Amino acid sequence: MAFYRLGEMNDAEKELRIAKRDMPLVAKELTKKRHTRPDDWNEQYVSLGGEDQAYAYWQDFGKLWKKADGALEWLRSIKE
Repeated sequence: MAFYRLGEMNDAEKELRIAKRDMPLVAKELTKKRHTRPDDWNEQYVSLGGEDQAYAYWQDFGKLWKKADGALEWLRSIKE
């Protein structure tokens, strides 16, 4: 997101591809229309790469992605 906001699109795309490869559920969560808390949700911890991590990321940073003009569309357009 930082590279995207700075307009450094080559670096932004490179880092996004890595993030989507390593944590694909986060990108999916960010682009959902509805966000449902996982059944096993516990805000004290998250499982690396799990649905709960994706949901926690969306809770913490989803508004930033939504406010950044074109960011979610860009996120959808970048393939791993």
